[in-house]
Parts: sequence; C-alpha cells; structure tokens
Amino acid sequence: MAAVVKALFSTASVYEVKRYHYALSGHVVAEMEIYAPAGNLYGGRAHMVLSGEKLYVREIYPTADAALDALIAEVEKSLRKTFDM
Repeated sequence: MAAVVKALFSTASVYEVKRYHYALSGHVVAEMEIYAPAGNLYGGRAHMVLSGEKLYVREIYPTADAALDALIAEVEKSLRKTFDM
C-alpha cells in the first residue's frame, strides 16, 4: 500500500485554475475553467449547466485570454445547438 501512495504522490502536480461563468439574462448557463498545467501554456474546459455537457478546448494556447476566447466560442456553439439557433 505504501508503494501505491508513493507512486501517486510522485505524479502529483499543482497548477493555477481560473474560473468564469457564462450568463444569459443573469442566469449562469456555463461554468468555465482555464488552467495552466505547463507554465505559460493554457487549456480549458466548461460544464454546460442546462444540458450537463462537458466541453474541452483541444489545443494548448500561449495566453489565458486566447484559451478563454476559444472556450467561449465552444460554449456559444453548444448554446446555438441547444436552442436550435
């Protein structure tokens, strides 16, 4: 058991996560996270509140703003699909 715990800790990492909410008419429809697991490289994911769908940006971006812009585009695409727009 001690070997398993030691192996788990050897793969642990700590990184910054920024959280955002995407709201329509004051109602949160998506909860978004931008994270930087490798220094100055950023990724992101979102949870769509209405549908329960999980979204991920499939690329790594050089800035948090670029990752957030890409994630917002995915959220809006999902919302259009949800509301048949």
